[in-house]
Amino acid sequence: MVKDELHSSIQAISAEERQEYWNQNVRHIVTFAYDNAPAIREKFDKAGVKPSQISTTKDLELVPFTTRDELIELQKANPPYGGFLTVPRESLFRMVISPGPIYVPLGSVRYCYDVVRIIEAAGMMKGDLVIISFPFLFLAGASLQDALITAGITTISAGPGNTELQVNTMRDLGVTGYAGAPSFLMTLLEKAEELGFDIRRDFKLKQAVVAAEPLLPQVKNTFEQKYGIKITNGIGIGLGPWLGYSCEQGEGFHVLEDVFIEIVDRETGKQLEPGEVGGLALTSFANDAFPLIRYRTGDLSSFSAQPCACGRTSPKFAGILGRESESIKVRALFLTPGQVKALESELPSIDKCQVVVSRSGHMDKVLCKVELTDEAADREKVSQDVQRIFKGKSNLRVDEVQFVVKGTIPEDYKHIVDERSYQ
Repeated sequence: MVKDELHSSIQAISAEERQEYWNQNVRHIVTFAYDNAPAIREKFDKAGVKPSQISTTKDLELVPFTTRDELIELQKANPPYGGFLTVPRESLFRMVISPGPIYVPLGSVRYCYDVVRIIEAAGMMKGDLVIISFPFLFLAGASLQDALITAGITTISAGPGNTELQVNTMRDLGVTGYAGAPSFLMTLLEKAEELGFDIRRDFKLKQAVVAAEPLLPQVKNTFEQKYGIKITNGIGIGLGPWLGYSCEQGEGFHVLEDVFIEIVDRETGKQLEPGEVGGLALTSFANDAFPLIRYRTGDLSSFSAQPCACGRTSPKFAGILGRESESIKVRALFLTPGQVKALESELPSIDKCQVVVSRSGHMDKVLCKVELTDEAADREKVSQDVQRIFKGKSNLRVDEVQFVVKGTIPEDYKHIVDERSYQ
């Protein structure tokens, strides 16, 4: 691919030009956030850091990290935005929620411009009809909807569920594109086949942007080889920025321009060299209303130093290689230890509870192991209570509640065990 074939010229600028673009944006967001977000000003002051000290991306090493748990606690202590809102609420473009919950105000339509680049990389363009199967309460669905509209593409805001209805809608209306989780796309395709349809013959589906879950190579191959659907894999976080997307070379993710990603040493917080695996932190430039500066996602990743044959000059990172903590993503939603602990605190019949996440085919499976305080407890009622409370706390369904004898769950247990492979 040559430079003038790229959808956006910024995707082919020199490394020096991109670095200067990031440096300028770092200086702006740090100063703007310090001047307008009380919680960020307090964080900087406690660390003894002044905005004037931050002039390049390397200088971000002076800035303390922000974490998801910290944001949740700050919004509880100082509702509703935790001291991170920088503009009048009346001026906001949109509001979304990240599981926790964390309320995320979005200042302008600029927040979705990077998503437009992902849509363009997928080959979607004006004249296409795209069905979005992400929930619109959260950022993934909202940003894809806004990006598609910005790009002049007609959308169907379907959200998750209603599988048979979505299948028939896709066929009846000649839907050409899909945006959502890869597991749900597979569910739709399998349902279509159950209904007697031939995907290549009866549908016009030709491209998809998938995100929020690991895309396994065999699943991607099934989409492309069996069904003839071009797959572009996007990666982002529920608090605002998308981080990158896959190109036709299929190796890693190109970093988007409105976010700066650091791979950092897990102990020192210093930026690592390409090839080294460390914690993923990001600074976003796309949403001044809710600044994220050195947000530590809890994921592990690494950079590649190799240029990409597609012609894009942006750095590439490896995606998610694992987690730094117990918090994980399940079916596109975050699951935290606190949400599991709620079962123990709210149900006196439960002594210990541990959630085990595995994968069967393309679907995440949630098993809840339970040790009872009293073996004579009504297990059917406890199981129903576990499923109800867990759903209310996490918006996730428990596939199985397994009662185990006391001592099965060790004393130093983790509340969440992730048995899925990220390779």
